[in-house]
Amino acid sequence: MKRHAKRLILGATLLACFLALFAADEPDQEAGANEVPPRVERLRGLAEIWGMVHYFHPALDDHELQEAWSLATIRAIPEVEAAGTTAEYGKALQLLVSKLGDSSTRILFPNGSTYERLPIILRHEGGRTVVQAAGKDIDYLADSIVGRELLEVNDTVVSEYLDEWLPYASGETLNLKYQWVYERLLSAPSGTDIVLGFMQEDGEVAELRSRIPTAKDSLALIPEVESTVLGDNVLWVKIPSLWALTDRAGGYFGGIDLSDYYTNIRGIFTREATIIDFRSDGHSFGDHFVARRTLPAMLGRFTSQDASEATGMMQREHRGLVPEVDLFLPSYYSSGWRTRDGETMGESLAYQSPLVFLIDEKSYPIVMPYLAPLQQSSQAIIMGEMGSPPCSEHYSHGLPGGLSFLLRLDIPSSTSTVASEVIPVLPRQMTGDDEDRADRGIALALAAIDAWNEREKAQSLPFPSLGVPLMDESSIGALGSTSAAERLLGLFEIWSAVKYFYGYPKRIDGDWDSLLEQFIPVVEVETTAAGYGRAIQELLVYLRDAHALVFGMPWGSAAIPWLDIREIEGKAVVVSDMPIYTEEDLALRLPPGQVILEINGEPVSSVLRRVLKTTPGATEAHRRFKAHQTLLLDMTLPDTTFRILDEQDNEQVVKVYSSRVPLMANDDGMPWTLQDGIAYIDLGLLTLAEYAEAEDVIWASDGVILDLRGGIQPGIVSALADLVYDESIPYLQASIPVRATPDPGTVEVLTILPRLSLVTPRMFGKSVVLLADVAATSFGETIAMFLQASGRVVFVGETTSGTNGDVTAVKLPLGLSAVFSGMEVKHVDGRPFQGIGIIPDVIVHPTIQGIREGRDEIFEKGLEVLQELIAARQAED
Repeated sequence: MKRHAKRLILGATLLACFLALFAADEPDQEAGANEVPPRVERLRGLAEIWGMVHYFHPALDDHELQEAWSLATIRAIPEVEAAGTTAEYGKALQLLVSKLGDSSTRILFPNGSTYERLPIILRHEGGRTVVQAAGKDIDYLADSIVGRELLEVNDTVVSEYLDEWLPYASGETLNLKYQWVYERLLSAPSGTDIVLGFMQEDGEVAELRSRIPTAKDSLALIPEVESTVLGDNVLWVKIPSLWALTDRAGGYFGGIDLSDYYTNIRGIFTREATIIDFRSDGHSFGDHFVARRTLPAMLGRFTSQDASEATGMMQREHRGLVPEVDLFLPSYYSSGWRTRDGETMGESLAYQSPLVFLIDEKSYPIVMPYLAPLQQSSQAIIMGEMGSPPCSEHYSHGLPGGLSFLLRLDIPSSTSTVASEVIPVLPRQMTGDDEDRADRGIALALAAIDAWNEREKAQSLPFPSLGVPLMDESSIGALGSTSAAERLLGLFEIWSAVKYFYGYPKRIDGDWDSLLEQFIPVVEVETTAAGYGRAIQELLVYLRDAHALVFGMPWGSAAIPWLDIREIEGKAVVVSDMPIYTEEDLALRLPPGQVILEINGEPVSSVLRRVLKTTPGATEAHRRFKAHQTLLLDMTLPDTTFRILDEQDNEQVVKVYSSRVPLMANDDGMPWTLQDGIAYIDLGLLTLAEYAEAEDVIWASDGVILDLRGGIQPGIVSALADLVYDESIPYLQASIPVRATPDPGTVEVLTILPRLSLVTPRMFGKSVVLLADVAATSFGETIAMFLQASGRVVFVGETTSGTNGDVTAVKLPLGLSAVFSGMEVKHVDGRPFQGIGIIPDVIVHPTIQGIREGRDEIFEKGLEVLQELIAARQAED
């Protein structure tokens, strides 16, 4: 089961998301690069990535992509295993996640916050790396290097670096993959020098030394508004972007005068058209100041959106910050655009002229959430480059070796569009010589305005979806069903499913991460379905959940003896007839009560220890019950030899028939009987149709014994309700974990209180006794809880298994599958149930002597209790 309920998108900020995306990856020379984690730890990290992407990445709602992702993970296993350094390990993981085609999902290398990036924007053009923009406020990087080809960074040759890292890059387009590499290339510890080698016009290489900015440098960055009137009264406004408006701790740098911004915004209303330029100028790695402060206000001016809806994201983003102006209060939008000195622009202004926004792939993810609604208005035109889909929510997870995994969680809006004039408009791309440089983007914007004036509106292109190059992969089955890598993936799948969706995570016996590492070498060597299934089953035993089972395991071609073996008084006792061979090779059947001492010469205690390793259970009593039931399950010999202690306490050796036919003592039992005014119902045999035939007789009886020891027939539950209830009431709590992210702190619980409807409006109102034993589990225990919650039933017998809750299923290699409890069940009053079960009012355990005498001691005690209840009621009457 991939998810239990709809995805819940949590409140995370665009700024935090953006900073997380460009948090410092190591640029190759990370500290401790040779301290590679052990192999099983590296594989554990791969398993964590597989599970997080499979269950929480928005692109993998598609089944074919899930298979492709699994196949890509299988192919990554040898690279992960072969990694000799942390850097190689990180590159192997990054190569895998890059196949998602999502620049928001990536591996972060171990550099912490000490690494920053040089404020230079590069672009790959015609096989060359060209500087498109450079920050003017850090050292002497300026327009002098714009348009120059970058050849070297320190001692690294740019072309060689591209060849090495481009295959590992995350990105929806090839250009975004190049940007991913360039960001790594230009990273270095903050405050250090970096040497850049440029190609000059004369063909020589010139070096330029610059300094990686620090937080102190960021404080000196003051936004500058550039505005020019172009042509026939067209206003061009260049929106400056700040590289570090907010620091790492989320603080706010005050002292910024906003009045110039609002002066220019006021000027928009006096122009025939306006071009608002959001293209990057070098300081593009952080927050676009005006985008986050003025665009939401524009939504109220250019669209009919409600102001509170338009500003909801901003209020969430700025929680805890102290802005200079109260931009985020609803009153701000209801009273007009207020400047720092309190001046109000008024509500009567309305914009009726073309409005063109120029964006590039850097500004795209920041401004598009605001521009998309604007584009629905009749005046907005958006031009430029499409970048990575805007991301509002990430999850960061630590990996072995100091690596981290950054996972996209949100789903990009399908309503966002970009105009068809999506021509690669290079940020500040210039043509001509230095004295007369023309901005191609401005020229295209002016042409769009001309087209607008002629009423020729551009058509729209859909918002870019996440890249999915995984679709080029073949089916997962192509690698064969017995490869070690595929068996590892099966382990990753069940481990991840339990990690995120097990209904009782606190019951796991041990650290789940450590258990994964423990079983990695185990499943690698198990090449058969039986061996692999046993290994997975042994892992699931640690869940302490009787539902944690592996299905589909072959147990050999030979038939096995099928006996009902129970643990009674600490011994393995056969409670059904035992078919044996005599010395004359004649078939005989020994009566119940034989104590098994050895199986094929091995003491039964030794066999039991081996079977218990793969026997799940929520309680030790139920585990031992199941283990005794399956003592012979792995016996593949044609015949099985027992050394037994017979009913006369004599030891003898017998050869048991091999047969798959169950020989249970109650196979020919009656579904219901009536004797001496007492009705007996075997819930494992009585069908709903048979109950309808017997109902009048049962209701005329003085009391009823309900026997749950053989299970329960489908559909009979609603009929039982009329025996103990006169109204529909809840009888248990069922809770399902709902996860929006891999973060355990985000788990929400969906709790329901199920009720059973009544078949008839009447209630039996007489004494009822329920018989149960340790075999009662899951749905049988639901019935016991339902009957016990009425307060009208006396429970006689043994404590039940203590396992309940609907199961989650996972497919495994080699034709196997596994299940576990995906739901938590409690008593209706909130008391825990799993691992406890229902404790009877009157406890009775069968004895060896009682089995040999053919007595049903639990039934006998139940009958005695019911007769006492009937007598007490009749005395009161």
